[in-house]
Amino acid sequence: MKLAHAYNEAGEWMPGFDALFPEKGKIPHGFTFAEIPQPCWRPVFMNGKWVETATEEEKNPFIPSPPPSIEEQLAEKDREIRRLQAQNEQINADIAGLMDALIESGVL
Repeated sequence: MKLAHAYNEAGEWMPGFDALFPEKGKIPHGFTFAEIPQPCWRPVFMNGKWVETATEEEKNPFIPSPPPSIEEQLAEKDREIRRLQAQNEQINADIAGLMDALIESGVL
């Protein structure tokens, strides 16, 4: 007995329907002893052999990067807070300089 792979009218492999048949003799239509190459994501039986029909996107799907950990998020927030504090200090120094200039010129 040998495992025969099942395929439908379009030649698409039908997992779960493979069956054992005697190695000698005829096997029913829709079955083949031809081995499915590995890896094979979407095999189709054409012209006596299995052909891979999966697209590159199906074979190598995009896997998004995991979100940053809580520690990484906190570190990023801390850097942003320090950047904003430095920016705020610069703005306050600029305002103080403008106020001094206005007072010295007699405008205020």
